[in-house]
Amino acid sequence: MKIFAIGMNYAAHNSELHNFVKRPDEPVIFTKADSAILNQGKPFFIPDQWGRIDYEAEMVVRICRLGKNIPERFAHRYYDAVTVGIDFTARDLQKKASEKGQPWTICKGFDGSAAIGGRAVRVTCFTR
Repeated sequence: MKIFAIGMNYAAHNSELHNFVKRPDEPVIFTKADSAILNQGKPFFIPDQWGRIDYEAEMVVRICRLGKNIPERFAHRYYDAVTVGIDFTARDLQKKASEKGQPWTICKGFDGSAAIGGRAVRVTCFTR
């Protein structure tokens, strides 16, 4: 399984972080390890040794088939379910990484940092 996430794509959230994280010209794409998924019924342990832990609600889309360089008009053929998720971030670590131009792997991908809704809603897309 691969987990891809889009960061810095919401203007209001970016403005909250303007002193914290440099605003990019484009959204940031980052990954999370499989171990980042918080399994249903398992407790979330806050890694308090990392300082401030923030969370955000996210839309989760399940990609159901392989593809590459897919035209936007065909994108609906490549996902089949959506649900809600919570993305936890070690914000102090993110600030340090951003200041050094380093990736967000540790601050966004620590164990249990991706809580995903237990029931994904099946999506059927119709083309015109």
